[in-house]
Parts: sequence; C-alpha cells; structure tokens
Amino acid sequence: MLKTNLIRGSIESMTLADSVSDIDKSFIEEMRPKMLLTWHDVSVADEKEAESIEKGGLFRSCCTKKVSDIEKLSVEKRILDNVFGLARPGEVTAIIGPSGAGKTTLLNVLTKRNLANLKTTGSVKVRSNENF
Repeated sequence: MLKTNLIRGSIESMTLADSVSDIDKSFIEEMRPKMLLTWHDVSVADEKEAESIEKGGLFRSCCTKKVSDIEKLSVEKRILDNVFGLARPGEVTAIIGPSGAGKTTLLNVLTKRNLANLKTTGSVKVRSNENF
C-alpha cells in the first residue's frame, strides 16, 4: 500500500526512502508478530565431582585412608541464578555482560539447546496478545 506523492512531482522522481516512509504505519503494526517472550527465575547449574586433594597435610598424617579413597563430593557450579527478563516484538534486546557471565547459557535456555548436562529451573513463556 504505497501512497503516491503528487505534490513533489511524478512517481519516477520519488526516492526509495520516500516510498518506504509512505508505507501506512498501521499496515506495519498489523504485520508485526504479537508475541512476548518472558523468562522468570531461570537458574542453571553444572554438577561435577570435586577433584580429590592429593596434598593432605595434617589430614593425611592423622588418617589411615588416602584422600583419594574418600568419597568424592558433588560440587554445584551456579551459572545463572534466578535471572528474569522479557523480549517484546519490534524491539532489540541486548544481553550484555563480562566473559563467563552466562550470556550464551541464557540463550541456550531460551532456545532449549545444549542443556544435556545442566540442571535448569525456572520458566520460559511465549505469549501471544494483541495489546503489546
């Protein structure tokens, strides 16, 4: 639905910018998807066994068992801790942070990719509504 601008002259004299700016804005609003992506209380942890400590010091001298014989403890490394956010249609959402902050992990949770060895909790929802 292009509107011709006859005040400026012929259609041939219109530039591409003029044509694009003349598109009816309500048409663009109708074409934009009406979906909202939200995530709430998303936590991700990686559980690994702790390395046994070979240097026992006092512990090694007073005990008959070797440290390597003691049951290994499970250590949980928290990658994301109760994060939340939303992405609205027609907006650019930036996920910023230092190296190792969990940006890629958050994107993996939102897209449900590469989560095989991770413990994830929280909710990710996609809603459709006409009132965004």
